[in-house]
Amino acid sequence: MQIPHEMFIAPPYAEPRFVIGTTTEAVDVAPIKNLECWQQAFPKGEVDWLTGWRSLWVAAQDLFGTGTDYRSERIAIEAEAYFSNGECASKGTAIQVQIYESEIWVSKALDLLAIVCGDEEVIAGCLGYVVRKSDRNARPTLTLMVSGPGGGREAAMMIRSELGALGLSAGVMPRTVREGSVGVVKIPFMPELYLLAGHSSYSVNWKLWRDLAKNDPSAGWATAALLWCDSVIGAVEKLRQKLPLMVDEVYFDFMRLVPLGEELTPSELLAGDPEFSELIDQPPYSFLFSPVE
Repeated sequence: MQIPHEMFIAPPYAEPRFVIGTTTEAVDVAPIKNLECWQQAFPKGEVDWLTGWRSLWVAAQDLFGTGTDYRSERIAIEAEAYFSNGECASKGTAIQVQIYESEIWVSKALDLLAIVCGDEEVIAGCLGYVVRKSDRNARPTLTLMVSGPGGGREAAMMIRSELGALGLSAGVMPRTVREGSVGVVKIPFMPELYLLAGHSSYSVNWKLWRDLAKNDPSAGWATAALLWCDSVIGAVEKLRQKLPLMVDEVYFDFMRLVPLGEELTPSELLAGDPEFSELIDQPPYSFLFSPVE
């Protein structure tokens, strides 16, 4: 059966998907969000569902990225929190240390998390840092630097709303830098948060995905990451076409992070039970499919 070049054979939790073929031979397919990026990532046409998300994200970085938060001589830390009152907060910082100087940057990361969380009740969030694209425990992370006549905050909130309309409706974190003149919108790949939100987003039915991915956590995580990357890349290109003067920078970065929620609260992480320096070395799928140790 010939699959149209602008589509791929879709797993059962991909959305939207369509049936092509005959009554005796049919398959589900889903539309590719950005064909140029897809062709660079998979030049032979065959989709690599295990490491393909990384190839697609690197292709987006090469084709559409304007920079990166990664520097070998520093650690760029990110802390995010979602509160029970519906509000959210985040902060980022970069310190000039090497990765092996863990005592320094781990302490700074925990301090940053404490500031972000404050005394509010946190229902979800994360703490992590930007890594090189070859890092084995990395997750894809999008960063947009935006601006507008109303200032950074207004621009970030407007971009967040536009992304929501494009299907990126969970885990889109806005904030400002440079004394409020520039907005930052950051989206790390966090299925832990999407499951908590309880709906489909990023072209994935997350409830169905979780049920099926339990059979092979590593492969399931990688498949969802590929669908997520494709959805985000497509949304960013539509956003830049619609609001070209607002989107100043686009970073297709990679992060290690520890997700926060019921299984691991900020207070537990801040108390060192378990240790952040140990958790950050776990494979990303392990936070969903096995207890945090």
